[in-house]
Amino acid sequence: MRAVIALGTNLGDLEAALDAALAAIAALPGTALLKVSRRYDTTPQDVPPQFADLRFLNAAALIRTDLPPRALLAALNAIEARAGRVRTLRNGPRPIDLDICLLYTSPSPRDG
Repeated sequence: MRAVIALGTNLGDLEAALDAALAAIAALPGTALLKVSRRYDTTPQDVPPQFADLRFLNAAALIRTDLPPRALLAALNAIEARAGRVRTLRNGPRPIDLDICLLYTSPSPRDG
């Protein structure tokens, strides 16, 4: 199965947070990083006013994984937790945010 994972961070060393998350994703059983986007600085959207000035750094990764969807989600949530993410405030600051954007099993013509 292939998946597109969105990565975002707005606390601490942003570059290091993305690097660590990508390494952790690549280390998941039966998982390989296929491609990683460039990194994007973005402004906060839909956040509490006290966080409106935080800088966000985002990227996306295409992975191949043998993990079933729920196991992949659980693994990504565990990576977030190990990085110190606490889900107490909706759209609040976080050391890392990992979202599954797309899952697919059909081969792409580009897969060769």
